[in-house]
Amino acid sequence: MLSRAGLLLVAVLLSGCGLGEDEVGSAELCTALKADLVGTGLSGVPTREQAQQVGTRLDPRVTQRASPALHESVVRLHQRLHAIDQALERGTDARDLAGKARTDARDAARACDLPDDAFLR
Repeated sequence: MLSRAGLLLVAVLLSGCGLGEDEVGSAELCTALKADLVGTGLSGVPTREQAQQVGTRLDPRVTQRASPALHESVVRLHQRLHAIDQALERGTDARDLAGKARTDARDAARACDLPDDAFLR
């Protein structure tokens, strides 16, 4: 059975949403990410509650139109946050996933022409 994150990814890939150069969409997504990623705990390992909340806030972002680089980094970050939530629910160490999520957040910041740590504060 697919997780909610997996189902969203499948829906995005099948619909083709968010996959094209779209400067206005990218600017809107970058602005939304600034608000969505506040208090994520990504400077370390997020708590399960933080991972759940931020993953849920990113649910609608994976279908927003944006440049391919931004879209892909947001999809990966979204998936990792849901994976962190699931790992912490199982009592599994989530440090590796958090490190990968930080990389995804840095990639998104670069795609938004922001400092690498813009979404990690």
